[in-house]
Amino acid sequence: MSGPGPQRPAPTGEQGSTGPVPAGIISRGLAAVVDLLAVLTVSGFAYLGLVLVGLILNPRHFSWPAVDPFFTVTGFLVIAIVYLSLWWGISGRTVGSALLGVRVVKTRGVLRWPVAILRAIFCTIFPIGLLWVVVDPRRRRSLQDIVLRTSVVYDGPVGPSRLVP
Repeated sequence: MSGPGPQRPAPTGEQGSTGPVPAGIISRGLAAVVDLLAVLTVSGFAYLGLVLVGLILNPRHFSWPAVDPFFTVTGFLVIAIVYLSLWWGISGRTVGSALLGVRVVKTRGVLRWPVAILRAIFCTIFPIGLLWVVVDPRRRRSLQDIVLRTSVVYDGPVGPSRLVP
């Protein structure tokens, strides 16, 4: 019997040190698009759920409700903050992050719930700060990363080979 297959060297960080490699703007951007689609899907189902409740409570006088921009935007922001907070707080990865092989980590220590929630609020309310990754090509950190001392690093996509021990 032969031993395990050839070992790949660990990715190297800055100045040749072994460590996680910061994720770039393309990986982060594609992950954000996937997450946006997930939040829009959840928002759509929430709207349909509210419509269904209205239909059940008053079936004879049912009509489709008018879309209120304030309610829609507020609902979207709340759903986005809850979605990002939950995934970052649980695993450091959203659905988009898992597909693209990136993870949010704390610069020192473990990513805790308060930081995950603050990062979700900051990223949802001020998404343009994510573009700072382009301005800081060496460390690839967004304004949110700088303020909250987090980083988005490559961690490999989730797939069958990573799920089976």
